[in-house]
Amino acid sequence: MVFTIHLEDMPIRVIRAEQPDILRETVFDFIIEPSHDLPQNLFVKKQKVGWEAEFSVEIDAYERLRDLQGTTVPQLFGQVLLDGVPALLLSKVPGVSLDALARNGAMEVDEKVLETQLRNSLEALDRYSAVYWDMRLDNFILCDDKIVIVDLEQVTFNSRPWEKGLNSAGVSSLMSRFRDIKYPNRPSSPVNFWSAVRTSEPCVDPSALVLI
Repeated sequence: MVFTIHLEDMPIRVIRAEQPDILRETVFDFIIEPSHDLPQNLFVKKQKVGWEAEFSVEIDAYERLRDLQGTTVPQLFGQVLLDGVPALLLSKVPGVSLDALARNGAMEVDEKVLETQLRNSLEALDRYSAVYWDMRLDNFILCDDKIVIVDLEQVTFNSRPWEKGLNSAGVSSLMSRFRDIKYPNRPSSPVNFWSAVRTSEPCVDPSALVLI
């Protein structure tokens, strides 16, 4: 089905829309007509129901991390309406999530190189006093020789002293999760996994950080 969306005053004809992951109902891959100053392949992320605050947080994070767009995080082209719901129009990140990589036994990976790539991306956020709370493997995409971080709904810029090492600490936690999935018969990891728990409030409060 061909339809049109609008980026500000610019109409964009979408010639194909697919949902790459049925578990992510608000995420779509778009192919648009090649008549715009945009890539033909785009990624669209709709605002989740009841997540107005997180949507605003994500927009603010992209603005503050503008210098990292297209490298460490996707490029944000702007906002559109999709079925009457606000959505972000983003660059598509070609690659494989660390979760999928861990589950695919046929794909070889140099774990030391992967850990370095992961650390480089998370430490890039440190330069902007950004703390990334949503430490899940499927939020990190291996793209060529770098890791691209997606889903910025739970990024904060508080820069409280105790938060400064959280991005770096996340590297060890993520790599332990990666190995636990890739090698299911190995002894359980002694590393504690950190996670931000979403409460009834629409926006995650960093004080809700707990061990899982």
